[in-house]
Amino acid sequence: MIVASISTFPIDKGPSLSKYVAKAIDALEATGLRIYVGPMETTIEAPDLDAALDAVRAAHNAIAEQGSVRIFTTVKIDDRRDKRHTVERKLRAVGRWDG
Repeated sequence: MIVASISTFPIDKGPSLSKYVAKAIDALEATGLRIYVGPMETTIEAPDLDAALDAVRAAHNAIAEQGSVRIFTTVKIDDRRDKRHTVERKLRAVGRWDG
């Protein structure tokens, strides 16, 4: 299982970017993957790398589809293959799961 965090936003649309980011989050939600929206990035759980990268592509393209000609996207991927890997498991490991 992949746990990945993504942050994507246009850098050519001025100081207020929330409407662009909201569309990227909508695109992530449309993938059907489990997502966790945070204030600076969104974390996703995906069954494999292809699904994770497809989700990243969808979010990135959602910014482009709003007319941006310059987009900044960062991705962090944690690919653990020896046991079931989820956001919940990671947070429980450090005593921070409250869900």
